[in-house]
Formats: sequence, C-alpha cells, structure tokens
Amino acid sequence: TGFSGNLANGEDVQLSWNTASGAASYDVFKNVGIGTPELLANTTSASYNDNGLSVGLYSYYVRAIYSDGESHNTDSYSAEVVATPGFSSVRSFGADGVGRTNIDLTWDVPFTGVIFFDEDFEAGMTGWVQKQSVAAGVKPPDRSYFKDNLDGWEMIDEAFFGDPQYIHSGLWATGLGYTAGTAGNGAWSWNFTPEFTIPAGGGFVSFWVWYKNNEAEGWYTNIRAYMYQGDFTEQSTLEAEANMSNIFFWEGSVIGEAGNNLYDSEVYIDLAAYAGTYRFAWVYEYTDGYQLCVDDLLCGTTVGGTDLPDEYDVYRNGSLATTVSYTGANELWSDANFIDGENSYYVRAIYPTGSSLVSGTELVTIDANPKPDYLTGVLNGTDIELAWYAPYGTPSHWAAHITPEACTTTIDVLDDTDCAKRRVQFAAADLGLYYPITIDSIAAGFYEWSDDLWGSNNTFVIRLWEGHPINDNVLLWESATLTATAGEVYKVALPTPQVLTGYWNVEVEVFDLVAGHPANLAGPSTSGGTNSYFYYSAETSYNYYVSSGEDALEYCMMSYVTGADPDPIVKVAASGEKVDNPVIGWATSETLTEGIPMINKSGRLITDRVSNTKGVDTYNVYRDGGLIGTTTSLVYTDAPVAEGTYTYEIKTAYVSPAGESAASNAVDVYTAGTGGATTPAVPANVVTSISGSDIVVDWDVSADATGYDVYSSDDPYGTFTFVTSVGTNQYTVAASQAKLFYYIIATN
Repeated sequence: TGFSGNLANGEDVQLSWNTASGAASYDVFKNVGIGTPELLANTTSASYNDNGLSVGLYSYYVRAIYSDGESHNTDSYSAEVVATPGFSSVRSFGADGVGRTNIDLTWDVPFTGVIFFDEDFEAGMTGWVQKQSVAAGVKPPDRSYFKDNLDGWEMIDEAFFGDPQYIHSGLWATGLGYTAGTAGNGAWSWNFTPEFTIPAGGGFVSFWVWYKNNEAEGWYTNIRAYMYQGDFTEQSTLEAEANMSNIFFWEGSVIGEAGNNLYDSEVYIDLAAYAGTYRFAWVYEYTDGYQLCVDDLLCGTTVGGTDLPDEYDVYRNGSLATTVSYTGANELWSDANFIDGENSYYVRAIYPTGSSLVSGTELVTIDANPKPDYLTGVLNGTDIELAWYAPYGTPSHWAAHITPEACTTTIDVLDDTDCAKRRVQFAAADLGLYYPITIDSIAAGFYEWSDDLWGSNNTFVIRLWEGHPINDNVLLWESATLTATAGEVYKVALPTPQVLTGYWNVEVEVFDLVAGHPANLAGPSTSGGTNSYFYYSAETSYNYYVSSGEDALEYCMMSYVTGADPDPIVKVAASGEKVDNPVIGWATSETLTEGIPMINKSGRLITDRVSNTKGVDTYNVYRDGGLIGTTTSLVYTDAPVAEGTYTYEIKTAYVSPAGESAASNAVDVYTAGTGGATTPAVPANVVTSISGSDIVVDWDVSADATGYDVYSSDDPYGTFTFVTSVGTNQYTVAASQAKLFYYIIATN
C-alpha cells in the first residue's frame, strides 16, 4: 500500500511504498511509452529510484514477493520526462559490439535551433490524426473527402513486421503495411501531425524513412508529403486541395530502386515559404508496393536557438566512462573497457550553462572470451582423439524452423485459394552460421489426417531457391516427381552441393489443387518471426503466410547445412543476442524417417573445421580438471597410461586482451591405458594469499598426480629444502616475519 512516486530533477523517478508484512522482496515493473511492462528490479527496500531518464512517458508498479507466492500489482505511477529547454539531447544514439575488443558508440549532434514540433513515437502519437481518402482528382463517394482510418497508419514496433529494420531508433516508429488502402475508405492513407506554428522566415522538416521499390517485380511505392491547414470537413477534392500544398512526391515507378531509402539517410525538406499554423502529413498511396515506415520527425529552424554543447559525457553501466569534446560533426567513440557480459550506455550533452537529458539507453552484450564447443572424444587403440569447434563454430546439421515433433497442423488449402506451392526461407544468421553456406540435402515432412485421406494424390516436387522468398529469387534445383508417405520426412540429396551467400528457400509443390494433397506438416512459429509463405495465385505473389491467432504458421521443411568460418572479428548484435545454439529447430536423424535411401550424415566427421577466430592464442586441453597440454589446432591426441574413464574439456586462451574462456562441453572416454609409469603434470598457477595469521599456497590440480611435495627457501636463487607432502593442491603455514619462496612438485 501507499505506493507513490515523484519526478526529481526533471529526469529521476523516486518510488516509495509501505512495507508488506511477510514480504521477502519487491519486484518493480516499468513501462516505457505504450510498450509492455518489464521487470526493472527486485529489491528488499520499500523504495526505488530510476535515475537518468531520457525524454518519454514512464509508468511503474510494484508487486510484493512472498515465500509462497506474490501479491497483486499496486496502482501505477506515471511520469513524463520532457526535454530541458535550451539543452537539446543528442540524436540517433547507437551502440555496436565489434568482436571481443571494443564497443563503438555513435550519435548525431543535438539540434540547437528552434523546434516547432518533433516526434520520436516513443510515448505514443498524442494529437496525431489518421485519415483515408480517394486519390486526387477522384470524386469522393459521398460528401466527405476524409474518411476514417480503416487499414492505414499506426504505431509499429519490432514485432509489427517481425524485423527490427523498420525502426530507426528507440522502440517505436509509425508505419503501415503494403495493403493499406484496400479496406474500402480510399487508396490514400494520411498521417497528420498535431498542429504547430511556423513563424515568419519559415524553417524545415526532416525525418527518417523506410521506403522501397522493386523494379524486377514491378512493385512500386508512392509517398507524398503535405502541409495542411484544414479541419477535415472538406467535401471534395477541390476543397481539400485548397487547404493543403504538396511539398514532395516520391513516385516509385519513376525513381525506381535508385530512390530506395531503408533509413539510409535523413530526408530534409525546406519550408522557407511557409508561415502560420499547419499540420504536416505523410500520404501513402496504395499501388501494391511495399510497406512504409517513418521515424524521428523534426520541424524547426536553425535561425536563433541556443548555445552549442562543449562536450559529451558518456556513461557505461551507470558511471561516467569518458568525456568527448564537441566537434560539430556526428560523433564516434570506441570503448575498450567494457565488462564481459551486458553493458548499458547513454550520452549527455554538456552546455556552457547546463546539461541535457540523457539519450536513450543502448544495451550491448560482449562475450569477451567465447568458448569452444561441440567437443567429441573417440578411442583409437590406446589414443584418445579429441576434436572440437572454434568459438561460434557450428557443426553441420539438419535445420528447420519447426521440427516434426512440434507440428500441430497442416496447411493444405484456404477458403479462397489453394496452397499448392509452399516455401520456407532460411538465413545463416538464424542458424548461428556464417556465409558462405553449403547445402547438400533438403527435406519436407508430410501428414495425412484420418478424415481427409490423400488417396492417389500423393505426388509432389521439391525445389531449392536462392534469394528472398518473395522476390529476387533464382531456381537452383528441382526434383523429379516424388511420392510422399504420410508421417514421414522425405529427404533428398542434391546432385551437387550448393554454396550460397544469402537467403535460400526450400519449396514443395503438390499437384492436387482442390485438397492440397499431400499435406505438409506445420505448426505455430516459436521464434515470433515469419519464415513460411505460400503462392497466392489471385495476386501472383508469394507475399502471403498463414497465421493461427497472432502466430505465423511454419512449414516443416529442412536444409542440411554446413557453415563457413566465423568472421575474423566476430560481431555481436547491439541487441546483445548471440546464437550459440540456434533458436530454430535442430532435427537429428533419429527424429526423421527416410523418404529415400541416402547417407546418414548425423555422425559425419567434418574435416574442414571452423577456425581463425580473432584473438585466439591456444586451446587449453584439460583432463579431469587439470591442464595436460595446449594446441593451436582443433584436434588433440592424449594417451593416458592408466586404465580408466577420463573427462576432457577445452578452454580457449586469448591475447589482446588476455583471457581464458569457460570450458567447452565435457566428454568422458574410457581407455585400457598404455601401461608403464605416468609422469604427473607440472603444477601451474602457484599463488599465495593470507588467511588470518596463516599463509596459504594454492596451485592448479596436476593431471595424474596423487600428491605434492612442497619445498621452500629464503633465497629464490638458493637451495630449496623439502618441507612436507600434501594430498591436495593447497598448503597452509603459519605466517612468520621471514620471507620465504616456494615451489611444488607433483608426485604419484
């Protein structure tokens, strides 16, 4: 109870509440703009401060956590952080991890002119108006030019189109799908800003846009921009045009692909001829082109304004990391002092008489010491042969967006169309692999329902395409007519393996257009993305997929893939996501029923293993926890003398900067041994520490050692005297004033 909040210093939210009897702790939740609440912190205190917020709308609530459950949510507290007049924040702040060596931060200089209106869409679209209309020169169907927005502009996030590329900065933008304007209220979709005033002398408007044309497919996108002074009551095109003026028009069929702008450069439009109160509007015209997105709108003037900043304070993980001098250009700073793991960054512009609010926060995860993986061990006579993959390397495998076991349905036909041609898109990044990709087999799963038998309609062809699944694709290979068996995955070996450097698609075409038989296994997407499409004959396009509720459905189609070496500098995305084990399904040979005889490659030895990750010095080989050797290759042979089962692990040793990775997976291998005496490994990493009044000497466990002899001397270059024998890798002695030096000998 008693939950309340306060906005201090214009950027710090201070929360407090009454303690709850019996509560072990409290979960604090935070919501930014119109997004989804996320857990901000867990605390045992009855207060929490969220400091250094950027411009935006924030809301909070708290939940008490008990040993046997949790409470309901408190009421929420909301606060809006607004820009500090005269102290503009930096723009377009971004962060990217580069290999394991540095994190690059970039930002645009603050706008220090006079702002008439700006919008980054992070706090919603308050005051915006969305309308639809018929095209210019077309008589409205009734006495109202502007209609309600049925299928046009709206707020979009990364999940809207299933890809972060449609957001320029932050979490939100505004946009619409390519079918906007087909719902019946007009082919033109309008997105109007709130009203703002341009003083005498005019100004400019700038924004970032995701805009695309495709000449090969004939898919062109038309976008216009207007300055509008009406009240949306116009009853004809003539009346509407009297209240607006067109300030630019991108006609897709004219400017073609040369006009594509996928947030590549900022759009700038001069408004020197305008003065008065206006709404700025984007207008999307339905032409069966592409979707359209815009972000980070600014209307203003460079005349007047405030002082320029002197410098920028850059914060890492909440603490000042560096100060960068203002240069007048867009800035770049590279951080080499990050922590291993997740790092958060923001920037504050420092002015002669004050400072701005912080930029948005960017999170970057760096795996500073990536580990090797997929270690295998095989006994060959008395030798134990070890092999593994370099960091980020991935073995060849059957890959699918959904495995047969996860499928719940089939997609045969829809009410208004057949689904005879079905294809699934693949990309190296989704598989945790690197281009070029080698594909030597493809596969598809089939299923027959007891109340919808195939009969003799059980034939199909399977194809491999290169390129985007919807357009710009090239047929690489097509099978002969094949016969599906219900409940089986039909695997086909390609006559010649295909080496690709971009998207590829596996496609099945069945010959029964009425029932869509044989039916392909399918199920709801587990990644949240859309990778499976079908050919919609009415639109002569593959730009269609089937959904179940909010989930896209994936076809069970597969590729047997082998990736190339990782990049010389292994990059981690700014989101921090690194795919060690791909999120899409891995299908092993045990889960597949062969459709035709072919080689079982599930245990195939790959000789051209992944190598050359930047910064790797050696691979350290551990047996039963002790270091037994190092190698610069991805194989190692051990020959233990004694009979037994040995556990092996590999760690990567790095230089520039130095470090050792976590261990690979462990493997156990039994051997009868070579016989004879075994010399234990030399004790490594001898260190001393103080524990109370004792001196403690520690060292690493030595392979094949059963004990250790401890020697000491008061002269490091003199004679060392035997002190004692110990059975563990530690020796403790009472401290004395005399300085002593120690060395250790492993024994068995």
